Amino acid sequence: MQATLDPSTLIIPSILDGTPVSPSLPQLDISVRAQNETFRLPLEVCELIIDIAAEFWDYFDFLAQPRRTTLRSCALTCKAWLPRCRYHLFYASDLLESSEHLLGYVGMLRAHPELTSLVRRLRISGSFDDSKAYWINSLPILLSPLLPNLNHVVYTAQVSKHLAPFHPTFFRLLSTFRPVTQLHYTCNAKQPFDNFAKFVLAFRNLERLHVDGESEWILEKPNFDQAVVERPPLVTRRSWDKLLPLHHLHTSPYLVQRNLIHVVEFVLQRIDVTALKTIEIWDIRWREKDGEGIRAVGDLINACPNLRRVLLHITLLGGKAKNPGYISLGNNTQLRKLELQINYLPDSLPMFQQILSSISSPHLNHLTLRFNADARDIEHVVATSPNHIDDVLTLGRFKGLNVLSTDIPAMYWPKLFRRTSQRGGLLLEQVERMESERLHELRHHVK
Repeated sequence: MQATLDPSTLIIPSILDGTPVSPSLPQLDISVRAQNETFRLPLEVCELIIDIAAEFWDYFDFLAQPRRTTLRSCALTCKAWLPRCRYHLFYASDLLESSEHLLGYVGMLRAHPELTSLVRRLRISGSFDDSKAYWINSLPILLSPLLPNLNHVVYTAQVSKHLAPFHPTFFRLLSTFRPVTQLHYTCNAKQPFDNFAKFVLAFRNLERLHVDGESEWILEKPNFDQAVVERPPLVTRRSWDKLLPLHHLHTSPYLVQRNLIHVVEFVLQRIDVTALKTIEIWDIRWREKDGEGIRAVGDLINACPNLRRVLLHITLLGGKAKNPGYISLGNNTQLRKLELQINYLPDSLPMFQQILSSISSPHLNHLTLRFNADARDIEHVVATSPNHIDDVLTLGRFKGLNVLSTDIPAMYWPKLFRRTSQRGGLLLEQVERMESERLHELRHHVK
């Protein structure tokens, strides 16, 4: 039986230019409060759509304006969507870039006190104009009483060294944000190292620290005592003398290498390394004649006996890693998960082998190896040294390994992981390759 077509539903080509023209379709009302709807999405599905939209832009942490625009558009869809959109809009407040923004934000919170409990993350961005940078000093005084649930601060330094904006009492007042447990610090301008140290030490309950920035700190020699000479008035002497109980340390791939070394030195002196559970260090640059950065990271890892997860991304800047004995995991007996990426094959094989051979944790159950290599490099390794990694993974220390993830295509596994893949109870999975044009540029343009 032939179905009857309704001409009103067909896409008809335009007589003038031949482009398809479809008749306007009736708009479906998906509001849960609609009176006579024939099609309705459950409220939970609508809220899930809003959550996905907010989380998508949260992944791109530097794109604050598209996030606000998307959520505001969702809020105008219908009344049923408004509460969820309002929650996400105030959960992460990305508004503070000038004194006008600050005063407007404070006025709005005072006019609607029911919204103050929603704010969890606050983004602070300094002005590029030094003459307008001093507004930041009033931020703790104005906002601390209004944000009782704030736990995440994102600060971007964008002020030059000529007019340092921080008043001597700023960091003392910053300690009044007691619930803050996460700090994302970005340095995009020449700043004294003391600013970073004081920012971190002001939050006495800090658990997660993310350090980023493409500008080098102004620092001749680290002097961490100068950073703590002023004890905040609301912090007791006993609490101030205690080391920060940091649990998670993350450094961005764009962090200047010299700043990475200073961060490691700061952590070793002012952070309780026994509390550290996770370390993620991106873009550790290694030269054959200069291994200062990788040695500093090695010292940090050796000083943290209770690490559960370690991520190391190492970039070889010319030369083979002939003497790579800088990073050792022999002291990390509680290690559960290790993600290791070293560019480039085949130069990185000795360093892979050395780090894996140093593992002493009997609890390691998930290992990720990223080689970031093309087919030509992989075939070269298959032809010259196919057992380089396989020999290490068959050692007794990897008996508890449950998952082995690698970015090498599965077609090469029988040759590169022959004995490892034959182990019972081991899942060998492929992860996508992490390409970075910037890392390839670093390979050939060493500064």
